[in-house]
Amino acid sequence: MHFFGIAADLVYLDDRDNDGIQDKGEFVSWDKLNYPLLQELATSAELIHLTWEACHFQLIPVSLQPNFRNFVTAQVVSFQQDNNLVPDGDVGPKTIAKLRNIYE
Repeated sequence: MHFFGIAADLVYLDDRDNDGIQDKGEFVSWDKLNYPLLQELATSAELIHLTWEACHFQLIPVSLQPNFRNFVTAQVVSFQQDNNLVPDGDVGPKTIAKLRNIYE
């Protein structure tokens, strides 16, 4: 879902000595991350937490993702057909070049 722009992995750094400066080596290991805080921040941004992956959040529920992928693929195929490209639903180099030509 990262490819579609509706998923994100959130990670944050911790200022262990609370001096306001990120010092060399200052980070929180995966086993010490404050997941409740991370989840609270994501929820406030209306992201959906994946229970099986602690730092992964999405903008739409997993159950709706097939519909979203099908919609996006249909739009890509339509664009490709309208622009005399092979309508395969893949955003390859030729499709990207056409998009850039139109929108840049």
